[in-house]
Amino acid sequence: MRGVAGACAVVIGAVWLLGTSAGGACGAAIVDLDVGDVGDAEDVRPPAEDAAADDAPPNDDACGTVWYLDADRDGHGDPGHSYCGATGPAGYVDNHDDCCDSNRDVHPGQMETFPASFSCDAGTPSFDYDCNGREEPQWTATGGSCSGTLPPCTLREGWEGSSVPACGAPARWVLGCLTGCLADVVNRVQACR
Repeated sequence: MRGVAGACAVVIGAVWLLGTSAGGACGAAIVDLDVGDVGDAEDVRPPAEDAAADDAPPNDDACGTVWYLDADRDGHGDPGHSYCGATGPAGYVDNHDDCCDSNRDVHPGQMETFPASFSCDAGTPSFDYDCNGREEPQWTATGGSCSGTLPPCTLREGWEGSSVPACGAPARWVLGCLTGCLADVVNRVQACR
């Protein structure tokens, strides 16, 4: 690197490490890494494209295993930030299935439901907390009602009407039956995952 005193750059295979020298040594810091296969016509590809091209998680034989940054520490890695080496640095994992690495509530296998959307990296708001590409509402029963004229009343718990509200939207939910078989209705916000 010209014009920068004390700076150094090291290329190992197709992996760039940058750092500063102190007393002749260069302390390496991971900046950006290529995980394309050795010999590919295009040496710099995002890990997701590499995986799609090879139909398997990317692995560069020249450097070992590909590790993925887990910035939110949820055990799931970001496909856009990787490191190639025999062992992963602290904060890296061996999978690349996180769809929002800045929110630890968002990852594959997330079974909880949430009443509010999240935005990842100032993107479009989403309720896809389990990274499966779909938003699944928590409550799907419709036609909530209480019927009959005297107790015992017949309760059908669910959203009033015939449609399920969108994720994060408020609507009326029939919770139970009151005296005289009147519906006990509450406002509820549709939670999703």
